[in-house]
Amino acid sequence: MYKVFFSLYAAVTIIGANELKDFEVYASLIEQNATDVKIEGKILINYDKKIMTANSGRYKINDKKLFLEGNVTILDELGKKINAKLLEINLDNNKIKFKDFFSIDDKNIWMGAIDAIKQDNNITLQNAVFSSCKLKNPDWKITFDKAIYDTKDKDLKLYNAKIFIKDIPFFYTPYFYLPLSKERKSGFLFPILTYVNNEGFLYAQPYFWAISKSKDLEVVAQIRSDRGYGLYATYRFVDNIDSFGKIKLGYFNDKNSYTSKYNLRYKEHYGIEFYYKNNSFINKLNDFGFENKLYINALYFNDEDYLNLQLKDKINHHKIGSFYESRLNYYIKNDYFFSGIYFSYFQDATKTSNDETLQILPKLQFHLPYTNLIFNNLSYSLDATITNYTRDSGTKAFKAKIKLPVVAHFSLFSGFLHIDLTHELEATAYDFYNVPISQKKYSSIVLNHTLSVSNEMAKAYTSGMHISFLEATYTKTSILSENWMKYNQIPQELKVNFVDDIPFESKVTLRTHQYWKSYENSGLNIDYILEAHYYPKEGKFRDLNSKLKLNYKNWFFKSELGYSFLHKQTTDVSNTIGYNTSKYGLSLSALWKKDYLSFETLSKEIALSGYYNYSNNLKFNTKIAYNIKDKSLKEWRLGAYINRDCWDAYVTIGQDIKPVIKSDGSRGSISNNYIKVQFKILPFGG
Repeated sequence: MYKVFFSLYAAVTIIGANELKDFEVYASLIEQNATDVKIEGKILINYDKKIMTANSGRYKINDKKLFLEGNVTILDELGKKINAKLLEINLDNNKIKFKDFFSIDDKNIWMGAIDAIKQDNNITLQNAVFSSCKLKNPDWKITFDKAIYDTKDKDLKLYNAKIFIKDIPFFYTPYFYLPLSKERKSGFLFPILTYVNNEGFLYAQPYFWAISKSKDLEVVAQIRSDRGYGLYATYRFVDNIDSFGKIKLGYFNDKNSYTSKYNLRYKEHYGIEFYYKNNSFINKLNDFGFENKLYINALYFNDEDYLNLQLKDKINHHKIGSFYESRLNYYIKNDYFFSGIYFSYFQDATKTSNDETLQILPKLQFHLPYTNLIFNNLSYSLDATITNYTRDSGTKAFKAKIKLPVVAHFSLFSGFLHIDLTHELEATAYDFYNVPISQKKYSSIVLNHTLSVSNEMAKAYTSGMHISFLEATYTKTSILSENWMKYNQIPQELKVNFVDDIPFESKVTLRTHQYWKSYENSGLNIDYILEAHYYPKEGKFRDLNSKLKLNYKNWFFKSELGYSFLHKQTTDVSNTIGYNTSKYGLSLSALWKKDYLSFETLSKEIALSGYYNYSNNLKFNTKIAYNIKDKSLKEWRLGAYINRDCWDAYVTIGQDIKPVIKSDGSRGSISNNYIKVQFKILPFGG
């Protein structure tokens, strides 16, 4: 039967009355003399919000030290458990010493050490081992000479750490930091290891700085043994619930041997990026019923390899062909008007100079939404834009345009047929720069007539729903006036770069959208759009465009097709067919893209990709792409995802082709074979 060791009298005698409330001992046998108190059998101690148990112990009255021995266990108020062979507590300074220390938490993270000392919030471990795998023959473990574990901040700092895969030494570091909580903490992250045949071994070491709850900075230093070295930094911030952004900058320096081997123009690769989104840029405008948003996605680099050499946290930029577009957009609107200002800066990755690349700096827009005019079925709108096209070398232009459409809408046969009759007055003025005086200006006033007849129906069947939309639109443009020169006198370069197309001939657009939705998840689903343009004067169609999405059970098919009747050839072709299950999947895609003016083939390729999930712990994926235009392999890769209870890894081998600029300014490419390993220790991340 347990006996209460510290009665009021004993507590005053041994540790003082002030400590009575924090220290209680229960044991089967208690023996006390002038200097020691011997405690035996089923010891239970309540001390400093912890429960301790042991087989035996003694208390030295003069030193105020408590010794516990044999199956010593400490359980704190959060449920964390510590075991030891021997424990010593100094009641004066609250220092606790352990022999054969062992601790495990609710995430199965365990630490063992020969010696350990706990004082305040820190536990110092000597000659220890750490892992989150099973205790017997763990898949990985970290041994270290010394570690400091902060029990309050949940930080673990290791010194002279050696990482073992099974019993094989894999990596050594004089210092290693691990955050053991879900809170963002500053420290080194797991390294990135890759081998690329043309660049050698890649070692990248990220460092994360948690500046505050709303700001952080991540710096990634990288070394490519046969190529060079570089440094990238990303600063992320959150202003409030409506505003966030990131700034990234980087630099990479190639070795002279690498630059010479591939005859490259650029030895150094650098750039800066800025992404920012604010859904309420001027908060006070919300009080007056206005919505206003700011969006920035900006990029500048001296060479596209600045982007190719990045390893983490890449920013998605707007790219059109070889052009990267930086955008700054701001708009303000309410229910009655819309106004915006837009800046677009384009950078051509294929050129060494950006002087001839056209920029839009800026474009201003003012828009009034459709508003009823006298009758409910009669409405008008207004849209005005001013656009400044500029560049350092070559022709430039300034354009002002106003569009004023008036629409009459009618429904016939109880809504079966919808008719829209639109008359739109459009006035446009251009000022051209760096052109002959005879081509300095052009302005026009045109009247666009549009008659649209449409029908939309929906019908439910026992197996699904069919929605059908049919539309026929007739357009005709009348030129009311032209000044300075006629439209057909405008040079082709100015038309392509600046001037909106004026359709002198009447045109009929036929469009249908058919949609079938099955009630069953694995049933047939079809989404089909077909659009064709017919010119009455010529008595024939000029072009046709179609989009098809089809899903049936595990099968899917996507197709986009453009065809020119005038040139009797396709303009764009994109097809993908595939079969997906939870166990495996396979897809085949083909792409053929042409220039919309010259019909020259821009890209023509075929790709095969697939995956196989052997289990939740072992998954494979693969892709191979072939460039039909260049008759060369574009890319191939084979990846494996391996998951264990205490770690996972993604291993990829493959080849890709990166475009480069040669020393003479011409375009070239480098084919890289690589092996990439991304390792993550659970539950810490990677």
